[in-house]
Amino acid sequence: MPGRFCQLTCLTGQIATCLLLCCLAGCGDTPEASKTPETVKQAERTGEAEQPTQTAPPLIQVIQEKNTAISPTPSVSSTPAPDAAALARADAVLAFHNRAVQVLDTGWFSLPDILYRQINAYFETWQLLPRPRMQEARATARAALIPPTALFSQEDTAQLDKAVERMDKALGSILADYRAMSRYVADSRIRDDGARGRSLAASIRKDYAVFMAAREQWLEVVGAQARVAESLVLHGHPLHRQITGAAQIFTLFDRAARLLQQEDRPDRAALLGVRDELATGLALCGKPPFQGRPGQERLYRLFLAEARQFVALLEDGLREGFYDVVRAALNTAQRKSRLAYNAFAAAVAEGQDSR
Repeated sequence: MPGRFCQLTCLTGQIATCLLLCCLAGCGDTPEASKTPETVKQAERTGEAEQPTQTAPPLIQVIQEKNTAISPTPSVSSTPAPDAAALARADAVLAFHNRAVQVLDTGWFSLPDILYRQINAYFETWQLLPRPRMQEARATARAALIPPTALFSQEDTAQLDKAVERMDKALGSILADYRAMSRYVADSRIRDDGARGRSLAASIRKDYAVFMAAREQWLEVVGAQARVAESLVLHGHPLHRQITGAAQIFTLFDRAARLLQQEDRPDRAALLGVRDELATGLALCGKPPFQGRPGQERLYRLFLAEARQFVALLEDGLREGFYDVVRAALNTAQRKSRLAYNAFAAAVAEGQDSR
């Protein structure tokens, strides 16, 4: 793992990116279980199951040893610089956060999102994909979500323990129901007009809601600590405003994803609020001065342009409806935003004038 800046804005970006991929891509309205008679159900498809989303490269790759080459103009801070102990703890918090978020996004704890989408897709296609296989042990993934001793307060650690326990229990129930659903779909002898399938799907959706609530609680606790650590690490950084502003943009992408994930009609007022916050945040990010090199600024403004495209698509959805084509375009826009930001981050990390 590179220096402490590598553990920075990827903390928000990874959450936002992966949730958006999970919640927007191909996620149309939740199908009604009674839409088509279960008597036409087919055997489980033998193709490969959907694989967990691959974690993106860190959104901030600024290497600690190279941060003196970023800009000749230092930023001014009204607060004293953090001491070595505070920075060491900040490093540890961000390292834990990044590793744990990767587990949430790509390991065992990414399965509820995948299986939720696959169970909903079944009632559209009458084909059920197999569950993706995980390489690491489930217990290893769970342990990665618990912070090292004394890193967080006892109260925060207790909340995280409870959240992980709820996630793990819901995950276990989802896995059990999905196995039962797979056997049910494969058994052509069953003639129950879909009753068992609808029951299992309802159970999975119920446990999925529990899982997501616990996941949100975990992210709130760890995210709050990570933001404090991020602020310490970024103290005096010449691109502090641009970096933290980008983190907020990805957080708003995340919020839009959660709203569009709702089974009923998305909350229009809340989505309008996200759109307004995005517009305000992007305007702030684009304000001068940019205390970096010209090539870095060009790349950063490319990121802003891609993020504005997301806002435009969000407005299209609010005006015309969030059909599959709009959701896919939103997914593409956020992915391009991430890639553009990664290019900026790489240029900052290398201290290069990317002209």
